[in-house]
Amino acid sequence: MAAPSAQTLQRIADDTGHQAGTLEKVIRLLDILQEVAGDTILSERLALKGGTALNVFHLGLDRLSVDIDLNYIGALE
Repeated sequence: MAAPSAQTLQRIADDTGHQAGTLEKVIRLLDILQEVAGDTILSERLALKGGTALNVFHLGLDRLSVDIDLNYIGALE
């Protein structure tokens, strides 16, 4: 996904009350998660955990998390 423009980020920031810089970080992290999910090797070996997982999939993004916590769940070779 292409990075949103500064104007788009500011509009979203104004609408949500979040800082534009934090929003950009979250958007980029979500892009990374989409890449991991779309990769057959990584998606079978990495599990998302922690605050980001809760916020994105259960709570709706009211609180923005600017990191990704992943656990390796694949077999050791």
